[in-house]
Amino acid sequence: MARRGRGTIGRRKGRRGWWVRFWGHDGRRKLRFGGETITQAEAALERLLDEDADQAAAADQRNPLLSEFLDDEYLEVIRGKLSPGGYVAAKGRLVTAAALLPFLMRDVSEAEAEDLFAVLAETRKPGTMKAYRCALSQAWRSAILRGYADADPWPSMRVGKEQEIAIPFLSEQDLVRIYAAMPTLYRPLVVMLGETCARRGEMLSLTWDRVAPDLSTITFGGARDGSGGTKSGAVRAVPVSKRARRVLERIRARRGSIPMHGPDRVFAEIGATWTPWARKAWKAAAATIGHPTLRLHDLRHARASLLVRSGVPIPTVQRWGGWKSPELVLRRYGHHAPTDELARALALSEAAAAASRREDRLERAKRDRA
Repeated sequence: MARRGRGTIGRRKGRRGWWVRFWGHDGRRKLRFGGETITQAEAALERLLDEDADQAAAADQRNPLLSEFLDDEYLEVIRGKLSPGGYVAAKGRLVTAAALLPFLMRDVSEAEAEDLFAVLAETRKPGTMKAYRCALSQAWRSAILRGYADADPWPSMRVGKEQEIAIPFLSEQDLVRIYAAMPTLYRPLVVMLGETCARRGEMLSLTWDRVAPDLSTITFGGARDGSGGTKSGAVRAVPVSKRARRVLERIRARRGSIPMHGPDRVFAEIGATWTPWARKAWKAAAATIGHPTLRLHDLRHARASLLVRSGVPIPTVQRWGGWKSPELVLRRYGHHAPTDELARALALSEAAAAASRREDRLERAKRDRA
């Protein structure tokens, strides 16, 4: 491989002719066919470098609005990098911010960024504001690589501390009571949420090809069309309890002679979203059992607490519920665990933390030697 300024010229195994490789102004490596001879490849490299320089000059002169940058380039860039759910969430945050940010990207300073954050924070929680900060910072870093911005003002934005929400403990009797209080239309969905530790979006988008033929397990994530996607993008299999299996059997029997194709949604009667009518029905049911502030998502916490209390290993609960780590489950639900299980979980947590510290020390040693 021969070097020519910013690029290289050489042959590729199994390919004919000469190839050129260079780094563009956007920080990406470009590989192009140069020609049958090395002279043609040298000329091709010079031409490509000149074209890239022209594009860089045009980018320096361009100073788009965030909305223009999103429509022209960035949304297509992140579409292939994020899960379907992650892409929709990131797009929503960026589009919302673009509507409130009338400045050119190169002209956005920390003062303008703080003003935008103040407006957004009026109706959003700190956790959501962290997601906005992350999405905007990634967009600005991509714009800097393309020459559309000079600096990223978002990492310095301060976000308030997330307020801890008291999660009420629900017994099995409480769950049975709230199941019974729900209208017939929404009761199957609520039962499945309370029995599987699933999130509302995961269950609403669940399709029959993700349910085992014998109704013993449900698989969330991994569908080719993106349906049933999980928050983290990971695939997980969840066992189905007897109560949840009876619900699935009734849904399947109610379909009668209608064929159940793979992509068919299990809860097709409800729709793909949690409607205002459903929220009203849930609030009424929660008030019936004496928990008027109970959220639908609290069913997930309730089942996790009951699993931990019954002695199910914390790593197993983490795997079924799709939490990021056993340590998170231990921190949130560990006080429900039996004493011996809690001791084992603490030992595992300490061992994982020690391993992480050891890996960090090795990485620092490698960097120091380099």
